[in-house]
Amino acid sequence: EEEEVSEKTTEDISSHQTHAFTINSPYKENANVQLPPKEETFDMHTTPRDTTDETGASFFSRLPKIPQSLLGLLHVPRVPQNRFFLVLIPVVLLLLFGLLAAYIFLLHANVTVVVSPKGVDQNADVVFSTENDSDFDSNTIHAKTTSISLSGNTSTQATGKKETGTKAKGTVTLFNSSDNKKQIQQGTVITSTNSLDFTLDKDVTIASATGDIFSGIKSGTSEVGVTAKQIGSEYNLPSNIKFSVGGNSSLAAKNEQAFSGGSKKNITVVAQADIDKLTSALPKSLIAKARDTLSEKITADETLLTVIPDFKPSKKDFSDNVAEEAKTVSLKSSVTFAAISYDNNDLLEFTKAFIKDKFDPNLTVADKDIQNTIKNVDQKDSSSVKASLSMKASLLPKIDTVSLSETLAGASFAKTRETLMRYPQVEDVQITLFPPLPLLPEILPRQKGNITIEITTNE
Repeated sequence: EEEEVSEKTTEDISSHQTHAFTINSPYKENANVQLPPKEETFDMHTTPRDTTDETGASFFSRLPKIPQSLLGLLHVPRVPQNRFFLVLIPVVLLLLFGLLAAYIFLLHANVTVVVSPKGVDQNADVVFSTENDSDFDSNTIHAKTTSISLSGNTSTQATGKKETGTKAKGTVTLFNSSDNKKQIQQGTVITSTNSLDFTLDKDVTIASATGDIFSGIKSGTSEVGVTAKQIGSEYNLPSNIKFSVGGNSSLAAKNEQAFSGGSKKNITVVAQADIDKLTSALPKSLIAKARDTLSEKITADETLLTVIPDFKPSKKDFSDNVAEEAKTVSLKSSVTFAAISYDNNDLLEFTKAFIKDKFDPNLTVADKDIQNTIKNVDQKDSSSVKASLSMKASLLPKIDTVSLSETLAGASFAKTRETLMRYPQVEDVQITLFPPLPLLPEILPRQKGNITIEITTNE
């Protein structure tokens, strides 16, 4: 029985040897260790390299087979490699194409050229004309006129002096010692012994003298009223004053009664200087208001050059006339103001043209640095004014930024700086890219429209 069992066992083991790993023992040539068979096994894939030993058996064939239950714990799902690469490749290409398109069409460069300006000063006499167009060759700049009318009043102290008063009056007796009667007209002057003149108030006839040398000569007489030639109390003569009549030796006069009524005093009156002062003062008092009002009537691109008043008052505009007694005199009237203004662009263009004619044509005038000062404004005639113009400007190298953008498209930063530094007065070149992406090569965009060149000064 024992032999049968032994044979049976040997047969069973032999029948399962085809499903078991065989391990050769290094200690005994023919010693083999057989493992019990398993229902499910997993064959490891090996590389095609030669793994046989000296006996001709594969190294991997001598390894024990790993149970399927153990391999389940280490299972990694397989990736469908063919499908993954089919999706990945177009995505990468699209991404690269998008980056390339963005680099070409979206990348912008700003090139700032820093130059050292050359300052210049110039002076010129100019005419601003409201009738003629601008003519820079004749230093004429077109201007326009705007008018308004403003009412106002002003007053001043009267400064004139005048003597006023009344003339003395009285009656004289005229004596005629000649043989003929005398007719004396009104206004004939008689003079007192103290050299004061009086005039006859009316015509008078004086009879001739009568009698003879023995009985005595009696002069013809006639009375007449007289008036002092000037005002003043000194003409109030006492009685019995003798008068000569017109230088005629046969005529004489004498007052029986004292003269009276003569008076004189000094008063303040309106002088012509007072009228002239008011005529000048009224426009001046309104000039500030006129300038503010006229400034509102011009555009922001225009500058008010001057305001010219047009004023000719009449007598009725004054409270008192010349030589009339008054303490103060006033003027109330309307004044017309004409404003002359010019366009700022016209003056700017004149300055640029004037300076360009004086300097190197390869230089250009920096508009933002121009400073104009107008002084000594004076009215030349009814339609123009003349003035002195002081001009300050900066000259910059003439750089054609449009053609330069085309030339520099795709150029390196170093080449761009080298090209621009050849221009006169250039001190520095600054280049920035937008958007500021990292790792971008220092190369300008290849699209000329994406390159902006700006000229600036170092001041």
